[in-house]
Amino acid sequence: TKDALVSSRFDRDSGEAIAVFNFDADLDLFKGHFPGDPIVPGVHQIEIVRTTLEKSLDAQLRIQRIKSAKFVRKVLPSEDLHIVITGIQDADPVVVKAIIKVGDEVASRFAMEFSKVGDAADGNVHGD
Repeated sequence: TKDALVSSRFDRDSGEAIAVFNFDADLDLFKGHFPGDPIVPGVHQIEIVRTTLEKSLDAQLRIQRIKSAKFVRKVLPSEDLHIVITGIQDADPVVVKAIIKVGDEVASRFAMEFSKVGDAADGNVHGD
């Protein structure tokens, strides 16, 4: 998923992250999802939200809860996926909303909660 990242930026004042991803149509995953009609799996769309958020906060995150996920349209390989994540605060848990668009069309929407990996609440402490 990180290899598909084209660009990203984070505005700490507004708590908004924006990124563009593009998946190479020749990736093996598209041979099985789905043969003859490849689409970007929903799990990859969820992961690009996490990847964007990790890059924005410079922290490793674990998905704690997906409050809502709505897949509105197919996402095809080689389409540019524009991700906008709002409500970002450097807190734990990190609670955000995200929209993935292809052009002007909404492809998917999410409300998600993440925890920081390595926090004492995880049972891990940095340096272990």
